[in-house]
Amino acid sequence: MTKAQTILIVDDEARNIELLQAILEPGHFELLAAANGSEALAILETREVDLVLLDVMMPLVDGFEVTRRIRAGEKTQGLPVILVTALHEVSERIKGIEAGCDEFITKPFDRHEVAARVKTLLRLNRYRTQIDEKEKFERVINRMNDGLLVCDAGLRIVRYNQKARELLGFDDPAPGWLERLGRDFRIAHYGQLEHDLAVVDLDFDMERPQTHTAKPLILSFSSSLVRDADGALASVVILLHDVTAQRKEQFRKESFLSLMSDKLRMPLAVSLERLGTLRESSGLVSDQAFKQSIESTVDLATDFLAMMDKIFDFLTVHAPVPGEDGSDAAGLDRAQVEALAVSIMNRPGPKKIEYEFDLPLDLDLSISEKHMEILMKNLIENAVKFNDHYAAKIAISAVREGGLVRFTVADNGQGIPGEERQSVFDAFYQIDKPGIEDAKGLGLGLAIVKKIVEAGKGEVKVEAPPKGGTAISFTLPQAAEADAPRSAETLAVSR
Repeated sequence: MTKAQTILIVDDEARNIELLQAILEPGHFELLAAANGSEALAILETREVDLVLLDVMMPLVDGFEVTRRIRAGEKTQGLPVILVTALHEVSERIKGIEAGCDEFITKPFDRHEVAARVKTLLRLNRYRTQIDEKEKFERVINRMNDGLLVCDAGLRIVRYNQKARELLGFDDPAPGWLERLGRDFRIAHYGQLEHDLAVVDLDFDMERPQTHTAKPLILSFSSSLVRDADGALASVVILLHDVTAQRKEQFRKESFLSLMSDKLRMPLAVSLERLGTLRESSGLVSDQAFKQSIESTVDLATDFLAMMDKIFDFLTVHAPVPGEDGSDAAGLDRAQVEALAVSIMNRPGPKKIEYEFDLPLDLDLSISEKHMEILMKNLIENAVKFNDHYAAKIAISAVREGGLVRFTVADNGQGIPGEERQSVFDAFYQIDKPGIEDAKGLGLGLAIVKKIVEAGKGEVKVEAPPKGGTAISFTLPQAAEADAPRSAETLAVSR
């Protein structure tokens, strides 16, 4: 009688182990269980196992580390490992592949998927000893639909797949790849690529113009740093994805919106000016219905013009933040930033606004006054629009972070649900929440903020302050390192 194959299930959640056992029982396997990574490694020291189902997110020793130790062990290096994960990020999956896993199963489990993957891996396991680790890795990554490059700490390419060769057009991407990249592609990254690749995760587009032999190509370039146990850079994983069709469609939509916005704004502004003159003259007319009609028309036209301005702002922030390319490099100081924000908050509106500033005295930002005004206008409008209090309280603060300045614009509004905090930066996204029906707009305000900030190599995120409300933080580059010591003062006023 054939000996039953042994499967080790590793998960710190007992219910997940029970569920996987129930799925695998019909296969007549011998099922072992471990509640953590250390326990699993101890079992592998004393028992012969044919396959490991391994949860990624575990305390102390996670699934990636357990996989690495399995691959490092003389007895276990050929053992099939399936990582069970709720993570969907490509970088996490690449991390799993680099650790040495063979397959992934995504939570929540699909019974048929689990059974099929386990059966397939067990069948293939008898051939594993004939394949060394490098060949196995190449086989896995060459099945990907995206290009993959793996660099060492010196940014030398040590592995790549066939798709990367096709997308880049290089027979061998390794020699002088950064130089060739800059020569063949227009890269939408405004820093020093060779330096930044080894320092931070990057995400940008790069375009190869059309030639007599090739069509235009736009690739999204995403890099992730992989560090060793001591925190030192071990490798850089780069993912290339063909986004030509998506970007062309986006360009067509934005071109149409730009055309419509430009064509409508001018006649609308002229009409609004004439309506204003008519409203001023309506005081001489005794017909109240006529007066109300004029007021209503002016209000509607004003709202419509504001929407046109929002669309125009969204379409005109593609360029890098001035200062990155040497233009408008004088930057903005603390007084200018405060003046911009105060002028926006003092504009007529439906709510009283109370505000305070906490900014470094030696603030010096590499951003144009126009872009800063657009940033502040959209953040302040958002803070007021989605606020259910009589008075909207807005706090604008900033701190230095290396060569960047992190701004935070906090309010006392309703807050943003956790599941929506990332989506609010998507163009045309609007929160569907009771009580804010009257606050609906185009859903472009925070998308505009994100575009401006990311053009300057910054980041923007939504936070939930302990006392409630919403805090949106973003980073901007400094024009220069200030020599003066850090200091700040707080200004609290209201209108």
